[in-house]
Amino acid sequence: IENCILSGNIARGAGGSGGAINFYGSSSRSLVKNCLITGNSATLYGGAISSYILSSPDIRNCTFSKNTARKQGGAIYCDWSCEPIVTDSIFESCNAHAILEIAGDSATAVVKNTLFYNNSHGDYTLYDRVAAQFNDRTPAELDPSNRSGDPMFVSGPFGEFYLNQGSSPAVNSGSRTAAAAGLNVFTTAPGEQADSSLV
Repeated sequence: IENCILSGNIARGAGGSGGAINFYGSSSRSLVKNCLITGNSATLYGGAISSYILSSPDIRNCTFSKNTARKQGGAIYCDWSCEPIVTDSIFESCNAHAILEIAGDSATAVVKNTLFYNNSHGDYTLYDRVAAQFNDRTPAELDPSNRSGDPMFVSGPFGEFYLNQGSSPAVNSGSRTAAAAGLNVFTTAPGEQADSSLV
């Protein structure tokens, strides 16, 4: 799933999970790249993305904003069998723990070079099923490459999720160059200059 806008979707009903995307029962790693995922919701888990039964998505260069879940994982929910990888992304104003992972023996999610801001109930949380408790972790505890701070969204020709090039902590803070990521033909700048340097 690449170069998409997924916005305003709802997973309803008693089992409503994965407002925009629901990965279920696949041992192959699915890729979600360069997507804007905003304003999605679920009645249970994973307002934007839910991942169940060995499904382990690779999420790169995505922006999650204002996604909500009524129970857990406002942006991403992962059950104990999943091993998601999240890199070079932004999580802003998502509720119920932006990323929630159900703990098996230990945490298996990889989260790197990612910016978190204003996520109610926490940015990343492990839920221990045995002890029935939430164990919050700061972005830096997950990996030193993660950051906390306002992404400084600004409006541009195609909407409100461009980045203030002078003050956003997300600008040039990624894991590789825009060219290496295949994103140098896109832009985060409201003036529409193609991205260069780091993603």
